[in-house]
Amino acid sequence: MNDFFNARDQLKVGDKEYVIYRLAALEKAGLVDLKRVPFSIRVLLEAALRQCNDKEITQTDVKNIAAWTPKGIRPGIPFLPARVVLQDFTGVPAIVDLAAMRSAVGRLGSDPKKINPLVPVDLVIDHSIQVDFFATADSLTRNTEIEFQRNRERYEFLKWGQKAFSNFRVVPPMTGIVHQVNLEYLADVVMTKAESDDTRSSLSYKLKRILRFKAAEVLCTDPYVRPQDGLVPLEEVLERADILVVGTPHKVYANLAPQQPVVDIWNIFGRGVRV
Repeated sequence: MNDFFNARDQLKVGDKEYVIYRLAALEKAGLVDLKRVPFSIRVLLEAALRQCNDKEITQTDVKNIAAWTPKGIRPGIPFLPARVVLQDFTGVPAIVDLAAMRSAVGRLGSDPKKINPLVPVDLVIDHSIQVDFFATADSLTRNTEIEFQRNRERYEFLKWGQKAFSNFRVVPPMTGIVHQVNLEYLADVVMTKAESDDTRSSLSYKLKRILRFKAAEVLCTDPYVRPQDGLVPLEEVLERADILVVGTPHKVYANLAPQQPVVDIWNIFGRGVRV
């Protein structure tokens, strides 16, 4: 693990030890005055500091975020959330892409099982139901039966995907809407990840609001996903999550002010949403 700013530290919780990256190290180096930086920007800064590898996320990126001011210049901020939440309409294409990549890798003579999401992904099936029956006691059951008939091929594909890919979970129909499911079952405030060069875990505090994907950071392809623990550093809407699923940071052009967060998000396809 890289530690360009000497920010790596250990946190002991009970009998377990975690690796964390302290923003105080940047303050000690004179790069930031934390008491003047909004919590939303601190979350982005911690994410960049923790994942800085001088490739996708560079030392300059970390310094740019640390130098944030309310009316300052806004260079692009690379942001790779801790997890991604998809709903079925916009999430299926991402899994199709992964399946296609596996096929291509297999044809080239390598192991297709090497292709998996690099960021934990949850896909909630909640956008497919239609109201054919209503105002009767069995309306929900009858509508659900038709839903499975109409979407059988897609649902079978997603069930295969959940078994085939690691780091990928599917929440089946009839569980609830993505906003509710995320809030009640999926959302984390803190996540851990085993390091490749260490048996300890890297503990990361994330952005929370499923950027339409956030902090524990979560990005979500559906708007209106509610924040957890009152932390809403930024709220993003992404049409496609493919690039995040394979571990490539998005460029965030942040005009975040302490009172009114505003973020421009542009994905690799050149489409963006200003919220």
